[in-house]
Amino acid sequence: MLAEGTRWKRLNDARLHALADGKTLRVMVGGTAICFVRDGGVLRAVEDHCPHQGKSFEGGTCEGGYLICPWHKMSFDPVTGRNRHGTTTDARVFPVEERDGEVRIGLPYTSISVFGWKLW
Repeated sequence: MLAEGTRWKRLNDARLHALADGKTLRVMVGGTAICFVRDGGVLRAVEDHCPHQGKSFEGGTCEGGYLICPWHKMSFDPVTGRNRHGTTTDARVFPVEERDGEVRIGLPYTSISVFGWKLW
């Protein structure tokens, strides 16, 4: 049996608090490149891999509620990951919490349970 869940990781990067609305910031989190973007004052997290051609979102912007890839101008909703025009695969998004001066990102994990024993 597979059990999926979310593990929350605290991020100690002062640049996240200072990230201006509409701007992007690339941060490595547990070996995965994440593009953080602030949209309407809310911090969002998208895997830093544009599904269109695999380029980084770094240097892109967030306009009108969409993260725009700087390479080919493909647009993705930073909340759902959906492509604005439905022409490529959706982007992978992660939950983010900003609370009490901390930023935490929710990363997926899968554990395997066999006969009641949890294996990783």
